[in-house]
Amino acid sequence: MTHPTTTSKISFPPIVVKFIGEQQTSIKEITDDLISKWKNQHGIDLTITARFGYLHSLLIFSDDSSTFESLLDPNRWPKALKEVDIEVKVPRQLPPAYSLIIQQFHRNWNEDEWLIELQQRYVSLYKITRMRVKDGSPLNAVRADFKSIEEVKTLIRSGKINVGSMIHPVKPYHLPIRVNKCLKCLKHDHTTRSCTRRRLCPRCAEEHSLEHGCPNQERCINCGGDHISGHSACPIVQEKRRVLVEQSKRQRAELLVLAERQQHRYDCHEREYPTLGNDNLQPPSSQMPHQTAESSQKSYAEMAKQQRKQGPQQNIEYTLSSFLNKMERRLDDFSFRLSSQLCEIEKKINVYSDRQKEIEKTINEIILPSIQVLGRISSQSPKKRNNQEEFKKLNNKMNDILMNYKHQFNSYKYTELTDKLLPLMHDLSDHQKQIGIETLHDCCWTWSIQELSSYWQQQYRQPEISFKCMSLLHYNIRHFYSNQAELIDMVNVFSPNIISLNELGTTIPKKIINQLLFSYNVFFKEGTNSHGGVVLAIDKRLSCQQIETNEPNLIAVRIRIDDQQFVVASIYSPPTEQLPLTTMTKLVNEAKNVIIAGDLNAKHPDWGCPQVNTKGRELANWLIQHNLNVLNGGIKSSLRSNTTIDLVISGEIPEASESKSLSYTGSDHLPILTKFFRLNVLMDKHVVPRTYWKIYSSILTVLIDQFKVEQENSSNSANNAHKWFLILEQFLAALKLRVTIWKEVKRKRPSISPSLQVLLRHKHYLQNRYRHSRLEEDRLRLRSWNVIVKQEFQALKQRSWEQFISNVASPNPSSFWRTVKKLNKKKSVDFSAVTEANITHKSPVDIVKCLSHHFTERHSLSSLNMTNTLDKEADELWKLFSSADTNDIELVLTQSDLKFNEQDVKNTIRSLKNKSSSGFDQLSNKMIKLLPTHYHGMLTHAYNVLFRYAHWGKEWKMARTICLNKSDNPAPTTNQLRPISMLPTFSKIYERLFLIRFNSWSSKMNILPLQ
Repeated sequence: MTHPTTTSKISFPPIVVKFIGEQQTSIKEITDDLISKWKNQHGIDLTITARFGYLHSLLIFSDDSSTFESLLDPNRWPKALKEVDIEVKVPRQLPPAYSLIIQQFHRNWNEDEWLIELQQRYVSLYKITRMRVKDGSPLNAVRADFKSIEEVKTLIRSGKINVGSMIHPVKPYHLPIRVNKCLKCLKHDHTTRSCTRRRLCPRCAEEHSLEHGCPNQERCINCGGDHISGHSACPIVQEKRRVLVEQSKRQRAELLVLAERQQHRYDCHEREYPTLGNDNLQPPSSQMPHQTAESSQKSYAEMAKQQRKQGPQQNIEYTLSSFLNKMERRLDDFSFRLSSQLCEIEKKINVYSDRQKEIEKTINEIILPSIQVLGRISSQSPKKRNNQEEFKKLNNKMNDILMNYKHQFNSYKYTELTDKLLPLMHDLSDHQKQIGIETLHDCCWTWSIQELSSYWQQQYRQPEISFKCMSLLHYNIRHFYSNQAELIDMVNVFSPNIISLNELGTTIPKKIINQLLFSYNVFFKEGTNSHGGVVLAIDKRLSCQQIETNEPNLIAVRIRIDDQQFVVASIYSPPTEQLPLTTMTKLVNEAKNVIIAGDLNAKHPDWGCPQVNTKGRELANWLIQHNLNVLNGGIKSSLRSNTTIDLVISGEIPEASESKSLSYTGSDHLPILTKFFRLNVLMDKHVVPRTYWKIYSSILTVLIDQFKVEQENSSNSANNAHKWFLILEQFLAALKLRVTIWKEVKRKRPSISPSLQVLLRHKHYLQNRYRHSRLEEDRLRLRSWNVIVKQEFQALKQRSWEQFISNVASPNPSSFWRTVKKLNKKKSVDFSAVTEANITHKSPVDIVKCLSHHFTERHSLSSLNMTNTLDKEADELWKLFSSADTNDIELVLTQSDLKFNEQDVKNTIRSLKNKSSSGFDQLSNKMIKLLPTHYHGMLTHAYNVLFRYAHWGKEWKMARTICLNKSDNPAPTTNQLRPISMLPTFSKIYERLFLIRFNSWSSKMNILPLQ
């Protein structure tokens, strides 16, 4: 099958109408009823055909695009047809004519975010899908699906689409080239509908009954190879695909030739009539006189014969001519672009030349005269000069220079500060010295502290955490203790986000599984037989909650991925038991997104099994009923037979996932690894900061004079003092980012030592060897090695226990409590929802609104009882203070003892705990404690100014609050949350300074009791 042409008729997929009840009327009566109701309600004439499909559902086919687009909206359908309620199911995939490709769509862009913005401009757009290559890596292109074919045609004609403020090129979307295959005789040279032969077995390509499966070996009917017919490795299939690709390329070349020939189709010489055939082209000019002389003497047949002989040569000539014309046009375009770029370069050269002239002019007209004025002022006697006017003029001139050349590098300042910085970093490494020099280099540009802080915060912020597609590992481990080393190796190599284990072999304590998979949340359910049992392990970075089920051999949890809720289940169904379809249906109804993995022992050709059993038929019908897919169809999962009984079931389409079996043979089942390309989770690599605090303190020591000047320039007002604090806060936070480097580290999963892993691998090798050979020598070797492995594990447990006892018996109290805390400390459960008044809030926006409303009511002002004399006097006094004038407040406070010295500030900073957490100011206690002592004097002056005016800025009243869950419920109530508030650090120091005087005054006035 090749790419469709633009003139081909669109094949619309059917719209399925399911009747909720018994329907006895004919197709014509139903369609007439639908056409009549649609005409009356919407005023649209439908052109449709219909037929009955699976389970007596009605398949409605549209004959034109307007009818198809009108039927796509389920809300426009009537509730019943011929007095029988209906349920409408629209197709998930529209025809390719309703899609187009948006090019230059960056790999890091989020499709869901752009979809919301694009839908405001293009109303019929409903889906954006990232295009990917075979290995799953994304391309810089997406497929956009529309519900209106006219809008698609308009965009394709224009060749562009507006994405935000950018214009991106678009092109039509074509289905990928596929090789046709007859489903009866398995040949590739005709279709199934036109085939008159009898149906063959898809496995062995022979004619026999499929009721009891196929015991024969795989054989291809086309090439005779040992694979199924139509396999991608078949040389016949590869040759067919190559021919189709070549045919597609040839058709595109023929279209180019045809387009060029259209320009010459009706060309003729001025002395000659046009030829009768339109596809005969004008001959070259060298042949024109000879042809003109002979044309009147030849018959029509001779002329036609001569033109047919000359046709191929003329085609080649005009093809070459068209290619030459295109090359000339491209060369012209390149010449135009090159000339425009040269013009831009010349413009930039002129700009820099003008700037250089302006600098020379500034030096000659402003700087040198200013120096002369300064020299004249200094040489004059104090009685004969007007100091204020002369210095004012000089200051204005210097300000003009700074405004005109704001962002210039000050090499003199850089040299001076470098000489001060290098002695402070003499004991650091060359790498750290380089960071300190580069940081100082940034400080020597003539921009303000706020501009420098903003630049650092933008350029050196924490890198974004990378994502990867979610992966699921399903493994029928058969015997947990025997194959746990293989499980560890798979986890280390592939790092799956979800692990499903079946048939543990014996009763395994959950503590053992938790120790083995300690970076996962482990859920366990026992089985119905001696070797049953299922385990579901969810990565701790995924928020999860167990779903209570009373079904053995079945465990299910609820997780959240990309703000979507998924139900993930692990199921083991023994061969002699029925499938738990009732429980599986409840899980599907729990959430619209479901992922089921397990050994179901169900066989059916739909997922590549050569045999069919009762479980397979029931499961196939259940999958069709709930619109679910088997993602690992055709992948062998059993070593004892060529069947696929370990299944991964999901509502995701198979094209959006990739499944493969892993080559681990410790069990008689092969592990299945499935990747979901549409679901993104955090990668195993974490970004860890490394801050060089020595450079942080050294830079602050060098820049002390600059901050003193900044404080002196601000007048002694409360607003300016508070603004200076905000500037210092921003600079300290930005400087911390500037001297921080971020490293990627991988989360390790060490459960046992590497030496023990080597011993276990060799034991499994001996076990598999004895399983195949059954030799007495191999049995004795396996038994001896098994004794060695057990002894090593016992020695490891003994060493761990001795280390634990030594820590408990340690005379150091901190070591004792640190060890005991591991036994008693209970980890706080992460919450993904908040319950308030029997309403569960799940989205982040709703959770924040609920908590804000709760804490606002909790900390609201208490109401005053005006009948109470004390409350009445307090209210009147507060109103009097609120209406006081600022000057009066300053006058009162200058006579109070709310004045502090540098030692008070030092002691307050020293009393802070050495914590690294921060509030909205991004300043931690550690960053304040590392301030050089020279800054304490400036802080003391600024705090005294604030106390003088009783000023408390609004930025210091905003606290960052973190809520910890005090219950085991992942959806706790607001009263079960423990809020931790973090105020700005300078605000805490300001508060503690006030408490020093307040405690002294309350003790002096005997207000507080002695205790």
